[in-house]
Amino acid sequence: MIAPVTRLHLRRPAVALFAATVAFEVAAIALSWGLEPHYDTLLYALYAVVQAGAGALIASRQPRNPIGWLFLWFALFNAVAADAAQGWGLRAAEQGWPGGPVGEWISLWSWIPASVGIVLVFLLFPDGRLPDRRWRLIVWLNLVGVAFALPGWAFSPGSGSEYKAGRNPFTVSAVPTTPLFVTGAVLICAALIGSVVSLGVRFHRSRGIERAQLKWFVFAAAVTAVFLPTALALWSVVPAVGVLPALALTAQPIAASVGILRYRLYDIDVVVSKTITYATLTVLLAVAYALSALLIGVAVGSGSAWVTAGATLVVAVAFRPLRDHVQAVVDRRFSRARYEARRVMVDFVEDLRRGRVQPEDVEGALRHALGDGQLELRFRLDGDAVDVDGHGRLVPAADPDGWCRSPIERSGIVLGHVRWRAPSEEQEALFLDVLDSASLAIEIARLRVELRHQLEEVQRSRARLVAVADEERRRIERDLHDGDMPSICWGPTATWTSNARSTGRWPRWWV
Repeated sequence: MIAPVTRLHLRRPAVALFAATVAFEVAAIALSWGLEPHYDTLLYALYAVVQAGAGALIASRQPRNPIGWLFLWFALFNAVAADAAQGWGLRAAEQGWPGGPVGEWISLWSWIPASVGIVLVFLLFPDGRLPDRRWRLIVWLNLVGVAFALPGWAFSPGSGSEYKAGRNPFTVSAVPTTPLFVTGAVLICAALIGSVVSLGVRFHRSRGIERAQLKWFVFAAAVTAVFLPTALALWSVVPAVGVLPALALTAQPIAASVGILRYRLYDIDVVVSKTITYATLTVLLAVAYALSALLIGVAVGSGSAWVTAGATLVVAVAFRPLRDHVQAVVDRRFSRARYEARRVMVDFVEDLRRGRVQPEDVEGALRHALGDGQLELRFRLDGDAVDVDGHGRLVPAADPDGWCRSPIERSGIVLGHVRWRAPSEEQEALFLDVLDSASLAIEIARLRVELRHQLEEVQRSRARLVAVADEERRRIERDLHDGDMPSICWGPTATWTSNARSTGRWPRWWV
């Protein structure tokens, strides 16, 4: 099992590589500022710094895992060869400094060797080992592709439009650049596809911790697979899509570091579910807005203010039910267990509202939803430091060996806890998910238990008062029966009564 990060002790080589990356990116931002879109300058610098930071964390915690060092070295390479070289080339062309074409030339082919880092990370994640020795072929395929594509692109006259001067100053006419680049690009793409396939194969075979780690990286890879083709398709139409590759690439080292070091920190299934839900919801609401605006525009005129107001109203009204429906569809497809658990609790709450079940039956509903027939629901009563069951009976405070507690809170108030046998990660995730649906029923059950407990306490108090009164009455009867009449007079009469009691001679009128 991979231990989580407890203390932050960065290794000196990792710190040095990270500091060098930051220094080159600061220089690149200063050189490129104002000569290209600001998002291009900042986001790609952010990508390199985040990649270096993730690499420093992984390399410091797990120095034998090559993924951290790959992140560090390729972040530094991108900072120097891509960003700083590009910034120098742009500023040199603007100010007339020497070496401008060299900087442009280096930055324009730097993306080709950078593909090696992406392929290696995909092949080695999360433990730094290949899934199988046969996957070495993908690495060699990528290296051969880089060997072909690099000269084919670096010395090609067709890349002249990318330079400020409008031509490639390092063109070599004797080199068949086009066949070299096409062959290399095909091999690089094949290697990238092969690395993605290896990740899918590893994910399919994974279990337990490895599967939890892979979920993070697969999610980031899926985001990249969506963003990069979108950016490629709209690059010439919508310049703003240039931010998508930077965002997608930045997500990979973040997901990798979380997956390797802190895979338990968040529930990735919830992240995936919410991402798909809100992405689908955004598309559906956009379509609903467009259709509403079209229909209202046809009815009242396209230039009317009612078009925008009406379409916005339709979207606002449709948001909540549409979100719930989309979330249910996504959960049913991608998280069947969570969907079934929530459905059990929602059905129980609905039956509770209709009076078909009692609130105390929520324990059985939780057992069904969480798949644990031995689960016990305990309530914490206000003002008491004791726990009771659904019938108001006191239960032991100590838990048996192998049992643990999961607290239940609502609006900051502790309602009680669930006691069960060492739940699995899936059960804990289900518990947190169904708690929102079950908390109302649990609070009602606790209030009923507390009311019953208070009524029983009142009855016990009344019984104690009656017992005390009966005991006093019996004591007086015993005193009367034994002739021990209590003194009820004071003064001289009390003295006479005391003498009469001691001699046993009572006047006739007293008897």
